[in-house]
Amino acid sequence: MSIPPQQIYFLPIFGEFLILLNCIRIVRLHEFFLEIIPYY
Repeated sequence: MSIPPQQIYFLPIFGEFLILLNCIRIVRLHEFFLEIIPYY
């Protein structure tokens, strides 16, 4: 148990934040490509 309690609480929050950022980036990229390359 060498990990401080702050890190134990901080890591899951940071991980969820990164996942959220990734999802937002993917959605924006998808919209970007939809504008440039219309679906047929």
